[in-house]
Amino acid sequence: MTSEIELKLQIPASQRTAVQARLLHGSCTRQPLHALYYDTPGGDLSRAAVALRLRRQGRQWVQTLKCADESPVSRREHEVGRGTGREVPALDLSLHAGTSGHQQLLAAGGQQLDSLAPVFEVRVQRLSRLVRHRGALIELALDQGHIICGRSRSAISELELELKTGSLAALASLAARWVRRYGLWLDVRSKAERGFLLARQQAALPASPGHVPALTARLSPDAALRGMTRATLLHILPNASALAADAGDAEHVHQVRIGLRRLLSVWRVFSDGSADLQPDWRKRTAALFKLLGQVRDRDALAQWPMPQLQATGAPACDLGAPIEGLPPAQVFRSKEATLLLLELLTYSHTDAVRSSPSGAKSSVLALGVPRLRRLHRKLQQAGKMYASLNDAQRHRARKQLKRLRYGAEMVSALWSKRAWRAYDQRLQHAQDRLGRVQDLVVAKAAFSRRRGEDPGALLAREWLAKRQARWVRRAGRALKGLGKLPKFLR
Repeated sequence: MTSEIELKLQIPASQRTAVQARLLHGSCTRQPLHALYYDTPGGDLSRAAVALRLRRQGRQWVQTLKCADESPVSRREHEVGRGTGREVPALDLSLHAGTSGHQQLLAAGGQQLDSLAPVFEVRVQRLSRLVRHRGALIELALDQGHIICGRSRSAISELELELKTGSLAALASLAARWVRRYGLWLDVRSKAERGFLLARQQAALPASPGHVPALTARLSPDAALRGMTRATLLHILPNASALAADAGDAEHVHQVRIGLRRLLSVWRVFSDGSADLQPDWRKRTAALFKLLGQVRDRDALAQWPMPQLQATGAPACDLGAPIEGLPPAQVFRSKEATLLLLELLTYSHTDAVRSSPSGAKSSVLALGVPRLRRLHRKLQQAGKMYASLNDAQRHRARKQLKRLRYGAEMVSALWSKRAWRAYDQRLQHAQDRLGRVQDLVVAKAAFSRRRGEDPGALLAREWLAKRQARWVRRAGRALKGLGKLPKFLR
């Protein structure tokens, strides 16, 4: 199988004519595409991120097997020509024999492969041309049409940039030009994913959890940091794409913020290991994280403690609009977010430099462990005096705890699984307790803004203050419960 590397950019309705006109400045090929996507009755292939299709390209039928790859912008694929004609050829799975994808197909479908049937179809008009950019050969393909499943339809209007030869850096650079000019945004969802969602009448896949990179002790700090950044993008991009499509929910917001926080933590702990980290990335990532802050606060408090509070008879409370009025969909459709993600993709997929920056440690552990150790000790000290800290100091301790946990998690593949699991459980327990305290602080602030408007707000603040005192005691005990430094941090 070969790796197909492409960037998919969604086009705002107001720019579709302009994008097409720009593409027509060169020598283009027009081609109708009609594809049928197959799965078992139980959806075994789609659950395993395997796509099997028959597509008519002009007069030629092509059978294609696609599987997920280690990067959010690449997929492994195997294509076989199936002749010409109007009739849809019968599937022949043996044509993929000997490929890694064939083994994955057999494992996913099992005995149900005998029951494969078309689930949905894709009909688009493709306008494409080849361009050279920074030494790379790239195919630009404008697809406009629909995904069709029964009476349900989902419109397609996207620009795909597929790397034929050259570097991903060149591919991302060309994509950035289109983003700046036409306001396109990044989308890692495939047509297959969108089609299977349409068939199941789902808006989006469940929110993607985090990934821990498979680091080895031999990796240079630079290579390890790129791997950690790549792992965070595997966490961020699927959730960001669902939000940009206005299909995500509160958990997608939560997970994308965890991914951004992990990225910020990695850079704080390990940034000295790479000379290629740009100084403004931390600031821009933090700004993106902040834009989603009030949205997340509102979603979190709607789950806890607001239901318990309102059960006591307290009034409902507006927790505030998103910062600058931007809903999550607009955040991830923005040029600022898209350009940042393209830059991070380029960095994380570029080969590591052979020599580390001047003064850098010889290994990622030598670089990061002293900082993780200092964070652990600071948190132990905060636990001893947690009850006497003010809200700002407690919030600072919470951020330090997240930095410790997420930073350590990224290099946990280099430690004993059992030792790391035990330590992580203590970190997670403390993080939950400190998070509860912060939720109550945010809720109190929301009711404080209503002072003088509603007598019920006083009752709410008193209830929240009592709960906060209880959770402050629990949080202090949880920080003390971190215990001595584990051996891998000594």
